[in-house]
Amino acid sequence: MKIEKKFTELKKERALFTVIGKMEARFYTLADGNINLTEEIKLSKPKYRDREGHFESKGRGIVIRRGSVMKKDEQYLKNQFYHLLEQKLRQIIAEISAESIYFFYPRQMSKFLEKKLPKDLGKKIKTRFYGNFLHQHPFRLLEKINSQKLSGKKTAAGTEANKLLKK
Repeated sequence: MKIEKKFTELKKERALFTVIGKMEARFYTLADGNINLTEEIKLSKPKYRDREGHFESKGRGIVIRRGSVMKKDEQYLKNQFYHLLEQKLRQIIAEISAESIYFFYPRQMSKFLEKKLPKDLGKKIKTRFYGNFLHQHPFRLLEKINSQKLSGKKTAAGTEANKLLKK
């Protein structure tokens, strides 16, 4: 869909917007004044019936050990999701030849996500926005980026206050 006139700076850019949730992600491409949903990943959590995957070992009337398979499955699914995310990210960047990448994801995922992201993409990543933006309209994402760019222009880059803020 065609982007609005108020985003004139962004119209010239070839960018990739990566919006990540807990188990799903959306990739929007911005090129030639249009923003489009390119790809969508969604892994569904397995539905367990009551206490399925739970086990106990008993002996002489007491419980010796107990556990649950569900916790291991959840970590496996997260790893699978991040692996799939990395593959799709590389594929889409190669297809559209993006100049810049913008990330939108929850703050609690940042540490794990930073480890899983390809190191060579570091130069292309412009900004990271923390929060749940998965079900937001693409224009809301553009507004977020535009407001961040405008607020960045108001401060002088060489001032001592900015140097302290960057530390």
